[in-house]
Amino acid sequence: MSPYSSMLLFSVVLIISDTAHRITKVYETESYDYPTQIQESISELSTSIGYGITNFAATNLKGTNLPSPSPVTAPASQHKTLPHALGRSATTAATSLQATNAGAEDKLGKALGLYAAGWDKIASARLHQDAAIQNNFLHPWQTTLTTSVAVALKARQAVRVSRLELDAAKQA
Repeated sequence: MSPYSSMLLFSVVLIISDTAHRITKVYETESYDYPTQIQESISELSTSIGYGITNFAATNLKGTNLPSPSPVTAPASQHKTLPHALGRSATTAATSLQATNAGAEDKLGKALGLYAAGWDKIASARLHQDAAIQNNFLHPWQTTLTTSVAVALKARQAVRVSRLELDAAKQA
């Protein structure tokens, strides 16, 4: 195999591994199937900043003449996946339907509650699946790929040095 064909092969392997890495890296974030999570993230960030400011004011205004707000706790973080979002919306709808005058006898409210419970199970399974993909495939694969590329780069450098030594020996 000529040095140029081995360099071409090495370049192709790098391109393929980079493309595969970008494709499989999507599983590192849980919101890969839920595009509107950005709006929820911004809303959650602004809410968390508000809680931070309130708590800062509560601790720093003690002992002054200014009224100090009482410290508050931030709401729990929510998963940003499509199954979680569908489950939350179905739960909200079921709760609001059951709070109306029909009460607990509303068939649609019960159905939405069951629908929400189903989506919650799917969402939990989705999180377990993503964790398994990350731990059992992505991390070992990326480690193997990084190691293989490092070995190939060292071999490429060794070939380059050998060629330079050979060229120097021919000229001498």
